[in-house]
Amino acid sequence: SLMLEHEASAFISTGDVFHNPTPSKTSHRLVSRIIKELSGFRFLTVAGNHDLYHGRLDSLPNQPLGVLFSTGASEDIDASPVEFSAGNLKVKVSGVAYGRTLDDYKALDKGDSNFLLAVVHEFCDASGSDFFGEKKWSYRDMAESNVDYTLVGHDHSHQKFFEYKGKVFDQPGSLMRGALTTDN
Repeated sequence: SLMLEHEASAFISTGDVFHNPTPSKTSHRLVSRIIKELSGFRFLTVAGNHDLYHGRLDSLPNQPLGVLFSTGASEDIDASPVEFSAGNLKVKVSGVAYGRTLDDYKALDKGDSNFLLAVVHEFCDASGSDFFGEKKWSYRDMAESNVDYTLVGHDHSHQKFFEYKGKVFDQPGSLMRGALTTDN
């Protein structure tokens, strides 16, 4: 696998592991297959809006992703950041789940790490405009944080990668979202 080829330590998802909080058996099988493929690797993620009941973060413990967290099959980096080190390099991976605020993102702290990678599940763009009633986070505002590299989830429609004020923003699109049915 690509992860073995590059000697990866973890797989990082930007959320929406499930398409909705009551996924089909097909979705469960897909996510189960992905977790088996990741056997031996840490599976790090944050809760996305599709992983939650009505987008409410307090519903997470009762949702399928919450079960993955409670069994250890996946790690909630919003609740518990993780660190990786190699030689003198120490990287901290923190998350900001859907429903948290830009202030929560700005409060992420490197601690004694050299590099801070954040995984967020929010709409983000250059202007901080609204999208169907959801306020987008502005990359300008996000650049005023301690975060060096941000993986952005929530917008599944396209991919973006750019640097702004020395900060990297990477929006990979939908990597997970176990939304498959027997029809597709």
